[in-house]
Amino acid sequence: MLAKHLIATAAVIAATATSATPALARTGMKWTPAQLQQLANAYRAKNPDWRAPMSSGVHTPADTTWTPENLDRLAAAYGALNPGWARPTP
Repeated sequence: MLAKHLIATAAVIAATATSATPALARTGMKWTPAQLQQLANAYRAKNPDWRAPMSSGVHTPADTTWTPENLDRLAAAYGALNPGWARPTP
């Protein structure tokens, strides 16, 4: 489910960026890294599960560490060391 959400979010961002790029180019407007980070933070505040695409360069340090794949590996390792432990369900 999270992967589908991320793919859909990335598609919306790409479509928006693609459609807005010519208009922004005509006005000479450019997004600064600080503005992009503010936008990402505001969007994440309303959508807690959202993570900016890694290619965007807009992320928190935890985004690069706690990817869904790394969390799965951590849960599997913890489960192997603690028999009987069950991963919490969302």
